[in-house]
Amino acid sequence: MDSDDSDATDTSVRDCITVAVLPEDLAAACTDACRPERCDEATVRPHEEPGVDRGVPGSFVHFEVPERKAEIRALPPEPLALFLRYVPYEVVDRWAEWTNTAAATAQHGPLRRRSRIKAWRPTTAHEIYLFLGILICMGLHSESQVFRRGQAREGLMPKVYRQVNGWSAHIQETGESFYTPGTGLTVDEAMVRFTGRSTETTTVPNKPTPVGFKVWVLAQKGYCLRWLWHVHGQGPYGLVPQARQARGDIEAKKAALTPTQRVVTTLVALLPAAGYHVFLDHLFASVRLFRALRRQNIGATGTCRKDGGIDEILVDEKEEEGKGIPWGKVHCIPTKDGEVCHQELLPRTNLTQSKLTYLSEYGGRGLARTAYWLA
Repeated sequence: MDSDDSDATDTSVRDCITVAVLPEDLAAACTDACRPERCDEATVRPHEEPGVDRGVPGSFVHFEVPERKAEIRALPPEPLALFLRYVPYEVVDRWAEWTNTAAATAQHGPLRRRSRIKAWRPTTAHEIYLFLGILICMGLHSESQVFRRGQAREGLMPKVYRQVNGWSAHIQETGESFYTPGTGLTVDEAMVRFTGRSTETTTVPNKPTPVGFKVWVLAQKGYCLRWLWHVHGQGPYGLVPQARQARGDIEAKKAALTPTQRVVTTLVALLPAAGYHVFLDHLFASVRLFRALRRQNIGATGTCRKDGGIDEILVDEKEEEGKGIPWGKVHCIPTKDGEVCHQELLPRTNLTQSKLTYLSEYGGRGLARTAYWLA
């Protein structure tokens, strides 16, 4: 949620569950390197001091990411066979077993003459397949419903995710067997609509789906490749652990990423080893993250806030709203090591460089958000 650009109503914030006590590592990370979002304290954005380690003009070292087209591998000959690869019988059979067990062991009070539990009959995998077919049909006719039952697994994952996590992992692995991702990727937060009762629902007013379960998604051309669950009040679930900082290790502290930024490095690490170019918004982007991605052979492009570690000259220009800067002027400042290039541009300026694709088109008044990339 963009706390600067989007004004959440008092009602939406009040309805959102906020956990004040954060996990130990999240609390440590949020002391000075990030700021929590208004609704969910476990979603944090970068908060870094303006940069001063600028290099000389022309010293930016381009990071080439060879263009690689996405590839769809051999698919089953029939659509039904493809569907069954994603939703295998053994998974659906477990759903039927869990459903029947839950119905048999549920605690019921005094039953009325027409209580619905009296009409209960054990379900089967075939019946669930019929239900899935109905949901697919409704989705094709813009009457989508959410089906969320799945396989339990060990760990501290909330129950609402445990029950669907097995199927979720299977979908991701099956997709990887059919699809080799190309170079360009994007990471963002997504919402799965749910308005029922659950402690895991999140409210993000500026999203098309403002209330539901939040998921961190890595996608390409609209196809979701990998994703992580978001646990309300605790942050992303399943992040790659970050090394603990030794006491007094200033360099390690400067390189530490926030839990929200580690979503990017974790999701990219789940892909086949290759060079990629990831596009981000200001929820993730900062100089620290871009340096970390470059060390993983990952190029990055993104918009950022004034507190994302950008050069202090550009911060001052942003504060002055571009006064005295010619229309269409692009101001570039590379970092001293030449690994990150900070850029600032006026509205309605289309920007391309090297083999980078079209970056953005800004509208409105005043300076656009500062953008920087590894090209």
